[in-house]
Amino acid sequence: MKKQLVALTVLATLGVNSQAQAQGLDDLISSCFTAIGKDDGAAVLAADAIIEFGSIADLKDRADAIQCIKAVKGDQWNYSIALGRFLSPQQLADAKRQAEQQLEMSFAQDQLDKVVKNARDAFNAESQNLLAQETYSHCAELYEQKKSEALMRPTCQKIFKEIKHPEMPDKTNYISAFIKEEYPKPTDVERAAIEKAGWGDSVKTHD
Repeated sequence: MKKQLVALTVLATLGVNSQAQAQGLDDLISSCFTAIGKDDGAAVLAADAIIEFGSIADLKDRADAIQCIKAVKGDQWNYSIALGRFLSPQQLADAKRQAEQQLEMSFAQDQLDKVVKNARDAFNAESQNLLAQETYSHCAELYEQKKSEALMRPTCQKIFKEIKHPEMPDKTNYISAFIKEEYPKPTDVERAAIEKAGWGDSVKTHD
């Protein structure tokens, strides 16, 4: 029996061809079941040989192999479809820990990518803002000296549109002043509507 097991193990390890491997696995499983309860040593050898066999594609062979190995080596032994091999409790724990570490690393990398992207976006926005403010200050200064030259310069035209022309009032103040002119003596309802819209300061001085 032991000589047969050794020969079958060598056959499975060498992997002559898929048909020979399948036949070898069938023989190993058969030997395993036969030895259970009769020859513990032979049963362990057969179970170990099945474990060393590797990936088992056939579902019936896989089920039989799992049943035999669990009967010989304990319920904690299991077959990993993803890895294509049998795993001991320690190997299963190691594989689980490795998978968790990979998941944590992947999550950390995703978070870092987001942080880096946010940092780059913020840097670009800040750079553009500083450049725009610098350009605006230069154009505003030029406007004070030579209005026509400042207004004719494309860079200044663009920045005046994006930010604010030197002579343009603050938008909030402009709207507030406009409301004051339109509602010199607002009614209670008009005043309530203006305050609800957030322009209450525009009518505070009007009684």
